[in-house]
Amino acid sequence: ETKKKLEKSRESYRTIFENRATPTAVTDTDFNILRANRVFKEIFGRSEGINMADIIHEGDLEKLHGLQDKCRALIRMKADDRILHMIVHRGDIPGSGQVVLSFNDITKLKMSQHKLRDELRIRMALSEIYPHAVSAESIEEFTEYILDAACQVTGAEKGAIRLKNRREILVSGSLSNEEIEAISEDGISSAGDSLRFSSSSGDMKSEIILTGGDFHKSDLRAVKHLSQYYLLAVRQLAYRKRMMEHQNHLRLINIILKSAETDDPGIFMERVLDAIISALNSDQRQPTLNPTCDWRGEWMPLKNFLISLKLNCMKISLKYP
Repeated sequence: ETKKKLEKSRESYRTIFENRATPTAVTDTDFNILRANRVFKEIFGRSEGINMADIIHEGDLEKLHGLQDKCRALIRMKADDRILHMIVHRGDIPGSGQVVLSFNDITKLKMSQHKLRDELRIRMALSEIYPHAVSAESIEEFTEYILDAACQVTGAEKGAIRLKNRREILVSGSLSNEEIEAISEDGISSAGDSLRFSSSSGDMKSEIILTGGDFHKSDLRAVKHLSQYYLLAVRQLAYRKRMMEHQNHLRLINIILKSAETDDPGIFMERVLDAIISALNSDQRQPTLNPTCDWRGEWMPLKNFLISLKLNCMKISLKYP
């Protein structure tokens, strides 16, 4: 009767062991696998006759050997070509010299954590773009900032940004034209050591090229976001520059028109030249202001003359009187 009860108990234990939803293995104290349940075999493809060291990541072997009874640890395990993140629980069978190891797969949770960390890293980089776009003195300065941000976010050693605006091409970075042209296709290279992303907005097109890193899909997604924000900010910078030029033109025209409220050509010319010199001295951005005078007629008496002003590629012509 006692033998029947013992056999029934063993059969119940075997049934529970085989049908556990989590992978479970029984090993000796050296972690040689003596038996494993169905789920363990399905995940790792093998069980009896191997040691746990054969399927545990080399960097986590010390964690396994340091694991005590009724304790647990987070380890990485090899399943075909995948790396699984597992929480292993250890329970010793008293007086048998055997150890029960059960595993909880948290790989998806780890992947979610990595994605969240990558997304937070991208958002932090993007949140810093707007203040730089507002305070940047030029598109060249802002392009350098975006390139530095892309290298920091992705871990790239160096890179370049090529910005095409109508016929103008701005190239910023430490890559030569030959290195840029060698990376001709968008995406991540097969070796994972280079990355390229192109985007366009209206008549603008940008290309971000990065090298010297171990790039992943999250890096490509980060560069995509940076590229979109970059083009929007460049448009804002270009618009702000045009508005400032227009304001300078209007201001200078207004000064010149006020200076014309005199019948004396000499006084008028002095006022105009003072206005030009004042504009050059007071403008901290140092715009291109090249005043030229084209005199027509005689100085004594001066009957007519034409003043031509060129301010940031805009020509203003006034006749006096």
